[in-house]
Amino acid sequence: WQKATTPVDIVAFAPAQEGKFNGVCDNDRNIKPITYSVADDQSTSSDNNDLLYYYAPNFNPGTSLDENGKLNIQFYHAFCMIDIVVTLGTEFNKPSIPTTSPIIKVTLGGTKIAANVNVTNAASVVTASETADATTITTTNGTFTTAANAETNAISRFSCIAIPQKVAANTFKVSLMTAGKRYEWTSDEEITLQSGYRYTLNLSMG
Repeated sequence: WQKATTPVDIVAFAPAQEGKFNGVCDNDRNIKPITYSVADDQSTSSDNNDLLYYYAPNFNPGTSLDENGKLNIQFYHAFCMIDIVVTLGTEFNKPSIPTTSPIIKVTLGGTKIAANVNVTNAASVVTASETADATTITTTNGTFTTAANAETNAISRFSCIAIPQKVAANTFKVSLMTAGKRYEWTSDEEITLQSGYRYTLNLSMG
């Protein structure tokens, strides 16, 4: 900064990606919106899907640094996380109790994966792209809990990072695929996803 008494605007993003945040400040040092997308294939987990941001307008270096003269940065999640927890029917325990999940792929449909991010807009830092189409996301495989016996249920977990947005009724859909069959669940209500939230969707499959 220029001097201790001159306020500055500070913006930070993580994880750092080469060239991704170029242009966040214009030649007059005004902070500008950026575009960002999560991957449609999240079968391999990547930190690049989870955008973190920090914004401090009118920061006074003379009075706002800590006692060691350092800048403390509190990052916030721009997007949201969706955990999908699937309870399997006991029919999957025949002819024997599975030791790995019979679900080989889970997808989330109905959401847009592209966003506009404007840290200066406190009311809505993230908005889904108006021009983008909804794109199916392949989720990340989580843990699998085997059934204790043939009469109890196994549990299979999956997750993905999604863009905050409103999804119309009968649009937000989860597809569960085994080796020989597809199971689907669709919300009959509008879904609202918000920045910084972690959601859990509990499903039963059978």
